[in-house]
Amino acid sequence: MMLRLSCSTWSCFAGLSLILIACTLFILTFYGHFYRYPIDQQTLTFNDGLKEYSFARAKQDTFSIEFYEQTYSINDAVIYINKHYKPITQEEKLIATFNFTSKRFMHFMYPHHTWVTNLWLAFSEFLFPKKPFNGMYLADDLLRHSAVAPCAGAANVFIEIYRALNGHAQLIHFSGAGHTIVEVRIGNQFYFVDANLERLKKGKVKDISSSENIIREIYSGYSKNKIDSLIKIFKSKSTYFGYNSSAADSPRIQKVQYILSWLKWFIPFLLFYFGYKLINTRKL
Repeated sequence: MMLRLSCSTWSCFAGLSLILIACTLFILTFYGHFYRYPIDQQTLTFNDGLKEYSFARAKQDTFSIEFYEQTYSINDAVIYINKHYKPITQEEKLIATFNFTSKRFMHFMYPHHTWVTNLWLAFSEFLFPKKPFNGMYLADDLLRHSAVAPCAGAANVFIEIYRALNGHAQLIHFSGAGHTIVEVRIGNQFYFVDANLERLKKGKVKDISSSENIIREIYSGYSKNKIDSLIKIFKSKSTYFGYNSSAADSPRIQKVQYILSWLKWFIPFLLFYFGYKLINTRKL
């Protein structure tokens, strides 16, 4: 009798503990899912374990606080574009998506998850301090939490929005010093899209990137040193991800983060279920 009572008591205690942990995790997850740090905190100097990043806003930057405050997801962005730009043709959708993405973010390397926004990915930074697993590789995460984005993040968001508007776009990454842009295809026409540095030009990326004169023309307004560095970058090895492929330059990390975006909700419910089952053993 004493043994049964003891077992039942411990089962009940363990069950209640799991339920308490589950409720705490759910509250933290729900709060963090919609949380945005103040913009001045988002632009603080950050070290990802390999390199220190300092924020410097470019003169060409056209960040819109209105876009930032009204969009928290790809779906929000599509609704905003359809409502305010009213694009009909695919060219109009391209221009609208480009304008929106260019104004939605300031350039900064790189927005990352914290213990507030995603405790599981923040824990990955604790486990692997020299691996940037906690960077925001999902377009919805960037839109939900961030006012800043690196070139790859802006390209990711652009592609996800444009594809949601039935457009065709692919990610292109240049390995020299690292820069990521987008190529759009509309029928037989191609477009060079650098949403992060706010440049749009008709033509194939392969043709444009091989022409120093065109690069200087496109990025006119930036400093000579910046343009010179871009010319070197565009001469480096490039990776074309394909029009039906990943919209992120780290597909494996993106896939893991996508899984975690669902697991962060499932784990609290799983703990709650086991806690409930443990409490019910007391009735046996």
